[in-house]
Amino acid sequence: MPEVVRQRKIAAGAHEIWSTISAMQAMLEWYPSARKVEKLEGPDEGVGRVQRVRYKVGTRNATVDQEVTAWEPDRRIELRQLREFLGTKQAPLLARDIRTVIEIEPPDEADLADADSCLVRVRSTWEPVGLKGRLATETVIAPRAASLADTMIASVTASCEHD
Repeated sequence: MPEVVRQRKIAAGAHEIWSTISAMQAMLEWYPSARKVEKLEGPDEGVGRVQRVRYKVGTRNATVDQEVTAWEPDRRIELRQLREFLGTKQAPLLARDIRTVIEIEPPDEADLADADSCLVRVRSTWEPVGLKGRLATETVIAPRAASLADTMIASVTASCEHD
């Protein structure tokens, strides 16, 4: 299963980082090209929330529906893509089981010098569908996943390291 992983140590506590990434509207800061995010069903916070993110792909409007499948405050959020639309038509299935996991790791007890720093890791995985999906992995899916991870980590860093 292909994956993209990005991580960075951020000079902030786990709770501050969590506050920056867990709110649904925070996605507008770290989801590349996001224009709007809205809850479709489920709780405002936590497992079962289904959200719709509207964004741009070039000049085209696009939409992705995601479900929160893991919610561990100050530690981990996992999003699973349910479906994607380009304009009003459902996008062709190039990958399935697309997941994005955001993890916050506080320093271990041996690293007391960095007690106010945490490691933030963003990992995206997917399962290509057919030959088109394998080709899209290199040209579309992996670059988009990398852009999401890079933007998310840069946004959290800028928001939390305000000194």
